[in-house]
Amino acid sequence: MLTKLKSMPWKSWAKEALITALICGVVYLAIRQYQRMEQRGGGGNIPVGETAADFELLDVRKIEVRSRKLHALEGPVALGSLKGKPVVLNFWATWCPTCVDELPTINKFYLESEGKYHVLSISSENPMELKEYAQEAGLKVPVLWDRGGSISNAYKVRKIPTIVIIDANGQVVHDFAGAPDIDILRDHMERLDASSDG
Repeated sequence: MLTKLKSMPWKSWAKEALITALICGVVYLAIRQYQRMEQRGGGGNIPVGETAADFELLDVRKIEVRSRKLHALEGPVALGSLKGKPVVLNFWATWCPTCVDELPTINKFYLESEGKYHVLSISSENPMELKEYAQEAGLKVPVLWDRGGSISNAYKVRKIPTIVIIDANGQVVHDFAGAPDIDILRDHMERLDASSDG
């Protein structure tokens, strides 16, 4: 019997691999469940009800380089001009794998909005590199350039991706870090829509 076990070491490796995979799966599910709970709740780094920090940022798809200088083809996107509808801000970077993985979700969420709410993605990276990335990825969601990261700082972004949800009156409803669940984002928008009707 001992000789037989020694001649089949792959069985013990397979058993260890299976146990490790099960443990990893349980840990992943627990973390994902915690993230979903965090996304559903209110608050975060920014107190609920705090007035959202105003900004005016350029959409990278509407800028170009002329004589080695950036030129805006359109004026900046101003948060103040979006009052009257909820706003979802997505802080991200191209070097962040989780951010890149969640961009299709943000883009889909933007396409679903159909004017009922605003979805904006914000990054402080090189604007021309962001523009190229947005074009290659086929992003339709506005990609705003946070020059120097001052807006990220104003929104207390500590990790990326970070989502900030702002109501129609310009007040922060919720913020959280991590890849968003599109169903939870939809729920937030439905609640904001219902509260504005009442």
